[in-house]
Amino acid sequence: MAPSLFRQFLDIPDGTECHRKAYASTGIGGAVGLIWSVYSVTHRPPDSVLEGVARAGRYTFTAAAIGAVFGITSCFSAQVRGKPDDPLNYFLGGCAGGLTLGARSEYPTRPAPQHRTPAPADPILYSDPDKSPGSQVCRTLPGHREVTTETPLVARASQQ
Repeated sequence: MAPSLFRQFLDIPDGTECHRKAYASTGIGGAVGLIWSVYSVTHRPPDSVLEGVARAGRYTFTAAAIGAVFGITSCFSAQVRGKPDDPLNYFLGGCAGGLTLGARSEYPTRPAPQHRTPAPADPILYSDPDKSPGSQVCRTLPGHREVTTETPLVARASQQ
């Protein structure tokens, strides 16, 4: 079946009979999707028969849709541009097929980040040279007051 679909696709001149070209490319894509679904179900066995059938159908349908979009786009591009043997027609068909695959993707782009109020930062402790040698200055967020302590950091850490 696949060799006859390939022959049918290649025998139709580019830019003519777009419906037949789309039919042939849909069949080729569906055959590739069926092979891929058998591979997927074999190497990652589903939990149930229904899940396996659904996965096989999803892969087959997606590949057939990519083939259809590729065939239609490359044929219409050849018709509109008037250049049937130009490789750009197949490039445009491939881009349209890729867009179809992206639309069927299970993982959409990340949602926009939610604007949240930042959590208060942990105090930053550092030595202040203007104070006595053992004192520490604690600063929190900008605009908050400073807290000075005479307990060294090492002693405070051991107390906890």
